Amino acid sequence: MRKEYGKALREMFATEMQQVFPAFESVRLKSRFVAPGERLFRWVPYEPLHCWVILEPHHKYEQFVLNIGWSNRARFPELPVRSPFVEPTDFEATASLDECVFRIRGVGETTEHWFELPDPLLEGLRQTDPDVLMAKMEESEKPVTREQALVDVPPRVREAIALLADVGVPYLRRVAEFRRSHELSQRRPQ
Repeated sequence: MRKEYGKALREMFATEMQQVFPAFESVRLKSRFVAPGERLFRWVPYEPLHCWVILEPHHKYEQFVLNIGWSNRARFPELPVRSPFVEPTDFEATASLDECVFRIRGVGETTEHWFELPDPLLEGLRQTDPDVLMAKMEESEKPVTREQALVDVPPRVREAIALLADVGVPYLRRVAEFRRSHELSQRRPQ
């Protein structure tokens, strides 16, 4: 993602997260489990459960995706490999995992939901004419102005926050409720 898009995205997303989901705090971590450019937001419904929203900008294209996850070890999930998304057909099996991270998708979507900004490189890759491809590649090397970023980024951030409100945060709340009730039932004498 080009510099101005990335900067505007991180700033606007953090502001929206604070306004819409104040229980999620912005967290900076240095960890081999956090990719460069990712932004993390943590909600601790109770210890040791830490729930996460992860903003993941693409390193090459003008797009980003959202991940959600949790760790029942009071930390960021330490997973050697993240699944692009978990097929949540068995909620209880997924929610029972001590640590999990997956890309969220909209209701009825079958693949993860990427939020796309205007991207000449992607447009060029969709072309069959090599001259158009070369022109689009050259265009993709030019910086985006701050003004253009402030026009292009807000609609995608609003869409991302809406997806979190519709799918991501409710899923994390369900995980917290499930884990809490499961842990309480484990503590009760038989």
